[in-house]
Amino acid sequence: MTPERKVLLGDGAVGLSVVLPGLLYFGSALVWWAPIPGALVAFTTAAVQHYAEHVGFESTVHEALFGLAGIVLPLAVAAALVLVGSPLGPPIAFVAFAGTGTGFLGYRFVFGVLRPVPEKRLERAGERVV
Repeated sequence: MTPERKVLLGDGAVGLSVVLPGLLYFGSALVWWAPIPGALVAFTTAAVQHYAEHVGFESTVHEALFGLAGIVLPLAVAAALVLVGSPLGPPIAFVAFAGTGTGFLGYRFVFGVLRPVPEKRLERAGERVV
């Protein structure tokens, strides 16, 4: 399998695995303000990916901390709000999960389908077995 195909399949699976849980909250998350932070989350996710693949982080630790603060933490907060039964839980979960997954899939569509996958990402994909 070529590195390009590995990147597209792997990132597509990750993006879908984040979008699908968010869609579970779609019916209970229909609030007027949801599209605004959803778009902001999607843009932030795509910006983190763009920075990581085009500019790069100083070290793996910086990359992990930035990904944790920018992507994992909002998803964890959204999941916690749902688990404690907060009335804001479903809309925030929808925004966090659907926005993150949409940003991830959108970025990979642009830099993977419409434009070539960046070299830094191809190098990382070539190092992995799967």
